Amino acid sequence: MDNSIGDMDTMGPGPDGGGSGRDELAPGTKLGRYSVIKLLGRGGMGQVYLVRHEMQKTLHALKILPSEFSGRKGFVERFHTELQTMARLRHDNIVHVTHSDEESGQYYLVMDFIAADSGEEPYDLEEALAEEGRIDPETTINIMLQVCDGLSYAHGEGVVHRDLKPANILLTSKDLGQAEAKVGDFGLARVIGEENVRSMVAQSVQMSMSLGDQETLVEKKRVERSSTGAVLGTYGYMSPEQEEGRPADERSDIYALGVMMYRMVTGTKPRAMAKPPSRVVDGLDLVWDDMAEKCLEVEPEDRWQSLEEFIGALHSLGFKKPASDSDASLSEKPGRVEKKAEHQEPAKDVSQEIREPQAGATKTVDLGGGVEVEFVWIPPGEYMRGSGLSPQEAERRYGGQTSWYEREHPHHRVRITEGFWMGRTPVTQAQYERITGENPSHFEGDNRPVEGVSWNDAVEFAEKLSEREDGRFRLPTEAEWEYAARAGSETEFYFGDDADRLGDYAWYSGNSNRQTRPVGLKKPNAWGLYDMHGNVWEWCLDWYEDYTNVKKPRIDPVGFFPAGGIYNRRVRGGSWRSSAAYLRTAYRGYSPPTYSSSRPGFRVVVLPEPVSEE
Repeated sequence: MDNSIGDMDTMGPGPDGGGSGRDELAPGTKLGRYSVIKLLGRGGMGQVYLVRHEMQKTLHALKILPSEFSGRKGFVERFHTELQTMARLRHDNIVHVTHSDEESGQYYLVMDFIAADSGEEPYDLEEALAEEGRIDPETTINIMLQVCDGLSYAHGEGVVHRDLKPANILLTSKDLGQAEAKVGDFGLARVIGEENVRSMVAQSVQMSMSLGDQETLVEKKRVERSSTGAVLGTYGYMSPEQEEGRPADERSDIYALGVMMYRMVTGTKPRAMAKPPSRVVDGLDLVWDDMAEKCLEVEPEDRWQSLEEFIGALHSLGFKKPASDSDASLSEKPGRVEKKAEHQEPAKDVSQEIREPQAGATKTVDLGGGVEVEFVWIPPGEYMRGSGLSPQEAERRYGGQTSWYEREHPHHRVRITEGFWMGRTPVTQAQYERITGENPSHFEGDNRPVEGVSWNDAVEFAEKLSEREDGRFRLPTEAEWEYAARAGSETEFYFGDDADRLGDYAWYSGNSNRQTRPVGLKKPNAWGLYDMHGNVWEWCLDWYEDYTNVKKPRIDPVGFFPAGGIYNRRVRGGSWRSSAAYLRTAYRGYSPPTYSSSRPGFRVVVLPEPVSEE
């Protein structure tokens, strides 16, 4: 266990590899009035020891902050100011800081020692999730309400946590249905300095790219866990405004609560909300989708505006056990979700009752006023992402620079596990104006693609369309976009490798007359999608992600916020102004989410409704 008051690992590793920047203290070492019993954990924000008060003979947790912080500007002042604030927080669901001091250049704080089941070992929600996978809805609500009670009290005292994650939630029992939850590490992000936290988190993300998904980093032996893994814990729960260096407030904590809640009920972290909880866990009530979506809005003003609102929603949240034999997946012990025993009968096969559409099947959404949007079914499957040509060969064939093509490598297999409906064409100006009441396009025409839109504008359109049509519309991920564009092909364009044939399939620099053209006039791909090459660049949902460190095969990949804070979103397909090299299916463009011009547009996907087994 590396955190008696929650996960301290929110910075990069120190000289000793554990993030502390100092040697381990031996049992019996004295710090002020406290004697060291043993090391509980180490990480980027210090070492935590089990200690005994020499006079009172009481057990406490003592955290020594890394020595390298003491020389940083403002650290000493922040240490005293923030620790005074932390000491004032007294609530049943908050780990109380009882004392802070400095000795021989070592800054430390002392806290209540929270042990599980009256033992001598701490136990946190991260460890519980690593053991259990996911937690039943009733227990999730119980734990979340306790966490919210502590947070609400702190917010009322003017304190925002800024580093909420399961490793900062201490539990008094391994019986989750009976456990009390206590929030730790209040104020430490402020003590260390938020700019330092962001910087070191970004470095640790980059260091760990080869490790794969962050949620796999928790080890059974918590003292041995690397600080890089724990830093990624911070990263995975950090709100978008914190990632971008904007001020954090109560709503930043609400975002982190949403990530925790999603992981508790599904067993996995949300990835740009590509899958609502009910799509991850069969039989989970759809109300969880609304709760998670509200918490995880990109902009703070779109989330719950206070914990009181969120707590009220939790109190009113109904939950249902699955209606079929999948009830057997819940053990009799509260709070535990077990795998089904191998001898159990399989769940009812509904494939004969509800068949998945065939590739290329269509459906239409009527926006009113004679405006419709047609969608094409994209089935699940696998494909080779990136280019099969070497960067040098691609440059020889299509011109440009070798560096353009290096972003497409290595060539690797990707699996898309769930089908989706994709717009047959880019969103047109008539469709965009029908939903938003605006038309920002430079080249006007109802059936021309909308352009002059930023990534933020495109996301807002999808959100408004979802509200209006009671559906789940969003931008495609980059992996989904390339999969749909290829439609089973493995060539440089979806029709082959010959750029001389582009005029039959695309509007580009060779035939556009320097303007967009009405959608759907060129030949479609094998699944019936038009204008996947040219006309307008198309925004994708996710951030830029380098292929260099990907594992193979990748399953439903979503590019996450990049190390270093360069927050570019993906664009694909090329535009009316692009040469052949940019129109290739594998080509990866990128721009900041606020960028707009006459070149980027977008198309949307809509997720199928969950199958209900009555």
